[in-house]
Amino acid sequence: MKATNKVIIGIAGILIAVNLFMLIGDKEPNYPCESLQIKMYCERTTAQYCYPSVGTRIGSKRCLEGWKIIFESFEKQSANADVFHCTNKGCIGG
Repeated sequence: MKATNKVIIGIAGILIAVNLFMLIGDKEPNYPCESLQIKMYCERTTAQYCYPSVGTRIGSKRCLEGWKIIFESFEKQSANADVFHCTNKGCIGG
């Protein structure tokens, strides 16, 4: 194999790894599972499964009681607030 082919394959591998990290690695967990005592980022959920990517089952986890979105309880508690301050980590009523 020529050296130029090795360089091209190496660069392609690096680009793929960086893109995978950007798609999967840096997302905030948005669903907790109390029985497993973990929080995960879920792109989509079913009754008992959390899927971190659309169109694949890779990385999915099963939670017997079901995955509950983190912000549901906040919305119920802050329903009477007139002003919300929101960041990428959530919202605070005030």
